Amino acid sequence: SEKYLREVQAIPGFERLYPADLDAIPGTFDVISLIHVLEHIPSPLAFVRRLRARLNPGGLLLLEVPDCGQNPYLLLVADHCSHFTPGLLGGVAAAAGLEVVTATHAQMPIFTYSTAHTVSTRTVTRIPRTDTPKNLLSAACVVVIACAFI
Repeated sequence: SEKYLREVQAIPGFERLYPADLDAIPGTFDVISLIHVLEHIPSPLAFVRRLRARLNPGGLLLLEVPDCGQNPYLLLVADHCSHFTPGLLGGVAAAAGLEVVTATHAQMPIFTYSTAHTVSTRTVTRIPRTDTPKNLLSAACVVVIACAFI
């Protein structure tokens, strides 16, 4: 929506949002983020390998997905092709040839303005939220940040 596009565009250092097929996006990037996307991809390892090829040397891939280890009811979500825990998602990143910088649990959404601003410096900070959902299990996420050393 236009509201969320404006919010994303307000993030310091934001350049462009690409809501398109990966092959239609030109160039390579210092940071690629997938927030609640990878669980919808039928072949996540193959997709992460394609993303790795689009990262500049030293570039970062930020992945956030629902944490099925914290909330097994997420296994029932019909449009999720894959399910992850920190170890599984970190394993996908490593198998794709990335070095895992961090693999952790978080409360949705981790990608705050502060995280977006600091992720390129490899200093990832989680800012406490004042609007944290009452049911923490429903909001539990896995966050993996991985680096492409080429």
